[in-house]
Formats: sequence, structure tokens, C-alpha cells
Amino acid sequence: MLQCTSLTNRPLEMTAATLQRTANPPSNLPKFLLALGTYALCELGEEHDGNHSEHVWDTAVGEALWLMWGSDGGHQLITMPACEEISPSDDELVCYLHQGHSAAHSWDVQDPARDELREVLERQMFGSHEAE
Repeated sequence: MLQCTSLTNRPLEMTAATLQRTANPPSNLPKFLLALGTYALCELGEEHDGNHSEHVWDTAVGEALWLMWGSDGGHQLITMPACEEISPSDDELVCYLHQGHSAAHSWDVQDPARDELREVLERQMFGSHEAE
């Protein structure tokens, strides 16, 4: 299943304020926020039910802060436990999405942009494998 392509402007002030209140905030919050970037991309599988979701920060073992947004443009930052479902085909793959997510588990969600980037980098590093 392909990854959802919903993008939203990241609410940086809300994110900073929420992270500061967690028990385990990033040690360098300004640098962390800069690395997060201006936009958030939904990590769920395409055609999922409910809000879009992006992982922001692991607040504790098995728990993370997630940015949630809907079609109305509103944002929420919610701490949720991890799904932690184990893949039936590989017991070393654990779903990293939040508990109660809809659609596919993380091991079944493909990010086409990441896959394309990997192919470009492999061509640059190892050359084209196509016959000339």
C-alpha cells in the first residue's frame, strides 16, 4: 500500500510548547524543530480513515507524540502508545505507527518518494545497471 500524501504546515509554536511540557523533550529544541521542517507528511497508508498522522517525538518507551490533522485544517498534538503489532512474516518487524491507526501497518506502507530517492542514490553510487 502506498503512503498517504497529505501535507500540512507544521504548527511549530504549538509543537515547541508541547515538547517542552513532555517528560523527555529534545535536548536542543530549536535544532530539533529546524530538522523537523516546515511541513508534515502523513505516515499512514493511503485511503486511511480518520485524521492524518505524523510521528514527532518519542516521549517514553513505547509512547510518542503525534501530530494529527484533518480536512478542516485543525492540528492536534497527541501522545499515544505505539501499535507494536509484530509482522506475521518477520518477527523482527514491529509497527511503529500509533495504536489504533487505520489502514496498513508500517511494514506494508510504501513511501514512493523514499523509494525513488533510494534508486537515484544507488544509480549515483553504483552506476546504471541497465544494458547500453
